[in-house]
Amino acid sequence: MATELKVLNLNECKFLKRTPDLSTFKRLEILHLVLCYNLEELHPSIEKLASLIELDLTDCVSITKLPESIWNLRNMRVLDISGTHITELPDAIGMLAKLQKLRAWVCKLEGVSSNICKLTSLEELYVGYCEKLQELPELPSGLTYLSSGLTYLPSSLTYLVIAWQGQSLPHLSQLTHLKYLCLSHCHRLECVPELPIGLSELAIARCGKLKALTNLSDLKHLREFSIFESPSLEGSPDVSNFRRTQMIELGLKESRGFMGSLIFERSPRWFPWPED
Repeated sequence: MATELKVLNLNECKFLKRTPDLSTFKRLEILHLVLCYNLEELHPSIEKLASLIELDLTDCVSITKLPESIWNLRNMRVLDISGTHITELPDAIGMLAKLQKLRAWVCKLEGVSSNICKLTSLEELYVGYCEKLQELPELPSGLTYLSSGLTYLPSSLTYLVIAWQGQSLPHLSQLTHLKYLCLSHCHRLECVPELPIGLSELAIARCGKLKALTNLSDLKHLREFSIFESPSLEGSPDVSNFRRTQMIELGLKESRGFMGSLIFERSPRWFPWPED
């Protein structure tokens, strides 16, 4: 029976320090090891899982490095190392040619190999709230969803979540395909520059020093807009050029929410706010 198993869930195995020999599971496609706090090592036999398409190591805080054998999993589509203590994505990351989603939220990443640009199938990259990660290399041109600090931004992006500790942002107006933008926990950010006019959803959360927005009234396609816990924002954003129908759709009635926040619309459905 083990040879036919396709999904193996070992979540919350709190006393597991090393995964067992997995070579028997020839057809395994999904392996979840979420919240295995004491897990330190993946058994080398993981390289035998030729059919594996998803590996989830979320909050395995004792893992500091991925084994070399993992880079032989050429059918991998989803890799999640969020909340781990992994510090580096090495050159071998470029071997996962079919990888579509790479999640590394709130982990100890300090560096990402330039070989990530070889992941031509990569669509979504989550490296937000990695405090030690100062920069990213050039990213695959087909990327459509990015959550990170600022770096090279592919023009193909449609979703962008920025967690940035600088005082300013570069112009984003060249991202002509961008539809959804969230600025979250940008604690030193003082001004938002010119934005892509095709935006349909904009959210700003916990940007404590933010004082000004720019071309908000030029965003003729904006449908959802929220400002949350950004108390330094001076006055209401300029919406003088919005069409009447757009004002109704946005529900632009200024209200003072928690901690004096300006709230014009609910938080976007596409972005789950992280806790402080």
